[in-house]
Amino acid sequence: MTRRILILLTLLAATTLAVAQKPAAKSTKPASTPTPESAKAPKIESHDILVMRPTSDEVQLPDDFRMAIYEKVIDDLAKSGRFQRIFRDGQKIPDDVKDTVKLEIIVWGFKEGSARMRQVTTVMGETRINVRVKATDPSGKELMDRNVQGGVKFFGENLHATDTLATNIAALIKRSFETGVRPVKPSK
Repeated sequence: MTRRILILLTLLAATTLAVAQKPAAKSTKPASTPTPESAKAPKIESHDILVMRPTSDEVQLPDDFRMAIYEKVIDDLAKSGRFQRIFRDGQKIPDDVKDTVKLEIIVWGFKEGSARMRQVTTVMGETRINVRVKATDPSGKELMDRNVQGGVKFFGENLHATDTLATNIAALIKRSFETGVRPVKPSK
């Protein structure tokens, strides 16, 4: 019986060694192409922006999260100094303003975590918000359509996820828009 085991172990070792020494086959898969989100898009020109309230058909987002996202995005865009005017949803846009870009925030994913769970375990209880940021020109032509995520993973209250989301949205807008307006440093 021990002789059989010895023979089987020898065969297993020889097979493993043969497989390990065989050169790896070259992949015929083409190199990965950049996704639309990572591709460098042309700069969008606009002096003014209209920020719409966040909407959601897919998930139930609590009103405090919805309003926090809206207010923080407007605040972060104002701090960026990229636009001459930032209009709010429902605000009348003057007739002399022609190049206003409409910014929509569509929530498609929301997971409300637990601040207490994060304090206890530091690895569980994450709060995460996934949105689609869509910009259109006055004629309705789509200028940008990207996914953005915000969240709080370790310490902090659940609403802190709206801070990181707003910061990520403002950074995307700042990268994507060429306004012709020299950015000004916000006054302290």
